[in-house]
Amino acid sequence: MLSKRGRSYDPSSLSASQRLRQNLADLLARNELSGNRIGEVVNDIHRVAPSELRDLTGPAGPNTARKLRRRFMKRSAWMPDYVSELRTWNPRTKRVVREKVPMQLIHEVVAVLLKYGFKDKLLATDNMDPLTLEHLRHCELQAACKLLGVSLWGDGAPTQWDRGETIDVMSLSLPGIGEFKNLRIPLIVLPHSRVCAETWEDVFAISKWALTVLATGLWPIARHDGSPWLQSDRCRVSAGPLFRGGLVEVRRD
Repeated sequence: MLSKRGRSYDPSSLSASQRLRQNLADLLARNELSGNRIGEVVNDIHRVAPSELRDLTGPAGPNTARKLRRRFMKRSAWMPDYVSELRTWNPRTKRVVREKVPMQLIHEVVAVLLKYGFKDKLLATDNMDPLTLEHLRHCELQAACKLLGVSLWGDGAPTQWDRGETIDVMSLSLPGIGEFKNLRIPLIVLPHSRVCAETWEDVFAISKWALTVLATGLWPIARHDGSPWLQSDRCRVSAGPLFRGGLVEVRRD
């Protein structure tokens, strides 16, 4: 889960069919095989064992990778991406443009962690910096309740075969948990060449809204700008249980 070469699942705990499906999803997620090639492998397996991967089969085409990614994610515990219009930089026209960009929301990630994790472990503060812990205790005093301390971590990484492009990543981490001190859950990934000052203004406006939701523990009834939920937000309409938390660190490499 934390290693670049590790897996997010225990192969020995899965049946042969489940392990095959997870392996194919892992190959697609890591871009170790193209979507078309994985689609070809799926169709070959289907011809040998027709009942195993029926929902993944189909003719190869330009949308094969998107189709496979959507079907692999169908049973995911994570919430679907929150898509919003951000101001980004167009390198070709040298102008700021509006573009739809997907991201994960902080309060929704925390809700999933608390649903499938151990609450006592997530609330641990053993690994916190003294100033971080002091800030968390101050926030808890104001909120009059126990809070989950979360951190935002900004990072960059080279991409492409020639390392000619860089991506900017903003991740969520839990600074109090020593066992998973290196855990970073990506919230948004952006090509550096398309990022401008306005991009980060828009990203942090959404992040501020999500952190306010986390701080109050009140599930939102509309999107971050007050507009009604979109069709893609239909799973967000119903209120879900939330544990209150607060931002205690912001780090950047």
